[in-house]
Amino acid sequence: MAPSSPPQAFGFLASLAFLVDVVLFWKSSGFPFVKDRKPTPSNGGVAADGAPETAKLNAPE
Repeated sequence: MAPSSPPQAFGFLASLAFLVDVVLFWKSSGFPFVKDRKPTPSNGGVAADGAPETAKLNAPE
């Protein structure tokens, strides 16, 4: 089944590229909508464990 026009061919190739991108993302990062996962740091540092800050940044005047 050959596409009958260039827009159809572009749509098919764009859809194929999107699906390949989704599969590659899923393989490298895992499924993104899982609730049990711990947050991963995006800058290479250690993920925060949720401890509150102890020092206040701005003292009230």
